[in-house]
Amino acid sequence: MRYVIALIMLLAAPVQAATLALGGDATMGCTLSLNGEIARGDAQEVGFFLEDYGLLGGGQRLCLNSAGGSFADAVQIAQRLVAQGIGTAVAEGAVCNGACALAFIGGTSAGAPDRRLHPGGRLGFHAPQITDAERAYTRAEVDTAYGVALIALSEVITLQSQSDFDFPASLLAELVATPPQSVRRVDTVADAALWRVTVTPVLAPDLPAKTLTEHACHNAALALWDVPGSAVQSLPEAFVNAQSVTSEGLELTTVYAFADNRARCRLTLTQGAPQIGSAGYPEIGARTAPLTAAMLHDPDRLLADLTAGQTPLAQIVARYTDGAVPPVALAQTTVQTCAPEAPQMRVTNVTEFVNMRVAPSFGARILRQAPKGEVLDLITAEPRFVGPSARRAACQSACSQPDQTAERAACITDNVLWHHVRAGGQTGWISRKYLGAP
Repeated sequence: MRYVIALIMLLAAPVQAATLALGGDATMGCTLSLNGEIARGDAQEVGFFLEDYGLLGGGQRLCLNSAGGSFADAVQIAQRLVAQGIGTAVAEGAVCNGACALAFIGGTSAGAPDRRLHPGGRLGFHAPQITDAERAYTRAEVDTAYGVALIALSEVITLQSQSDFDFPASLLAELVATPPQSVRRVDTVADAALWRVTVTPVLAPDLPAKTLTEHACHNAALALWDVPGSAVQSLPEAFVNAQSVTSEGLELTTVYAFADNRARCRLTLTQGAPQIGSAGYPEIGARTAPLTAAMLHDPDRLLADLTAGQTPLAQIVARYTDGAVPPVALAQTTVQTCAPEAPQMRVTNVTEFVNMRVAPSFGARILRQAPKGEVLDLITAEPRFVGPSARRAACQSACSQPDQTAERAACITDNVLWHHVRAGGQTGWISRKYLGAP
């Protein structure tokens, strides 16, 4: 089946069709791509695509590049992404506006939001559009178009109210208030934090530890409680640098203000990408917000001004310890992952060969047969976790706990971990169960 998506908006002129394809921007970790405007019926086409290529069950990420389209289908696409645990991304140079941005919000992995925005990408929201052509319309046409727009808006509101869908109320308010001819862009670090969009890859700022902490705690409060920035204020005089280096990385606590009340903000810095740790307010609630390098920047900083890249965690921790924890020592105490140490892996645990597939799933199409003993290049070190959300979450946790050796081995045996590899001039996916040290 050829997946071509044609825009068929009410009262709209024909436009160039969009396409769904396997593969995507490697920097954003995409395994799927959608380019072009979203049309009526495309939600069903997305479902067919995922089913035909055996991509159900999570472990995927969809790169989006679209000027907009059908809001009704965007809502359904977002619901499919949540149900299947598929993340979303907007890569460098890509644009995702209107209906596309609505689909983007559905990005989910292991039951948590997984929506990534490159600092060089553009993401914008606006209310449903009634027409897109300037001409005289009959009263019947306007009434019909207005009715369609109201239905689309009601579907967006219904989507926001679903318990398994992470749709911040402040984002819904901005979407409704922004006319279709305008775009409310995710422009600042605060915007991204408030609407739980992961901006990556981003270099951490070269700032004093106190300033980094204030930025992180401010942005974490936005992410946790969906409050405007004016409700979060720093208390410089109450800064407490109570820190300790543990097997989890670096822990520190500082006093901060949230909604006019003083509370402790606790940061934990751990190895990982794009997350570098977590931030939360234990006196207010048990939840924590994932901490990224972008959240160490000033909340008012424009995303377009951020520098793409990745700062080693050791460099960030050194700012809190006056350089007392060198990179080597930190590497010995930070959380372990299931990422291989070498940039290559060898085919093993098979009689003759293992199938390299287009996606991390045994139902995905076979690209080639990798013979036993063949050395493959890793495209990314971190594995992709697939399967039911609870199982993925358990395996991700096992990979972050040094003492859970048996649990990690079970996850590998159960084919939860897959690696993106290159061999024979092709790139594809192979279960970690059939890969060993080179």
